[in-house]
Amino acid sequence: MTFLRLHAVALMPLLMAIACESEETVPPTGPGSGGTTSTTTTASAGGDGGSGGSPMEPRACFRTCMVAADCPKPMANPPFDGDNWTCDAGLCRWLGCLGDRECAFFNGVCRDGFVSEPGVSTCTEGCQDVSECAEMLASVDADNWSCTDGGCKYEGCLSNAECVTDFGDGAQCIDRGMGYPTCAQPCSRSADCVSMGATPVQDADNWLCNDGLCVYGGCVSDDECTMAEGVPAVCAVP
Repeated sequence: MTFLRLHAVALMPLLMAIACESEETVPPTGPGSGGTTSTTTTASAGGDGGSGGSPMEPRACFRTCMVAADCPKPMANPPFDGDNWTCDAGLCRWLGCLGDRECAFFNGVCRDGFVSEPGVSTCTEGCQDVSECAEMLASVDADNWSCTDGGCKYEGCLSNAECVTDFGDGAQCIDRGMGYPTCAQPCSRSADCVSMGATPVQDADNWLCNDGLCVYGGCVSDDECTMAEGVPAVCAVP
């Protein structure tokens, strides 16, 4: 299994194929996501019911910095070492992988939008045939991928039935504007969206249960970001 399962959602999302020992914190988006993507919302995280109002992007954790060299964690490897970060107005922003060489440790390739939202390149598994991309779950097996330009590209869940197989009755396959649809986990309250081992920015107060589906609401405080990152960090709008 080459995809890093992140954010303690049931059957963990497959966001990027990156080093399994990495401790980087990233939003719960991507293939196989048990919750919906970190999509627009105005409701406070940890709530239940509809959000309503005008949408705004959920807040995310950012380490604080004076220069880009402040951003990598000690002994970080590509794609999370010094040249993968910028310090923008005092906040660390990840630039993504910078080329196939940074993903070569697992025979991966660096591609934009293949296993994450477009705009930042991430590592994905290299392939010659789509069978090399398949995972065990129904929403991430062979028919959910293409082998494109030498890399595994997630095409999204294909039906609600796939999501129900993976996440139970009520799960839905939803297009949240990521470039591919993903599974949304069913819920009756925000606590249903949290799975074992959740970090401080992935627990019940960071989730919404909207219309019976989990929606990631973002971080809620600087303190929980600092706890999650292990270094000074703030909760801010991306």
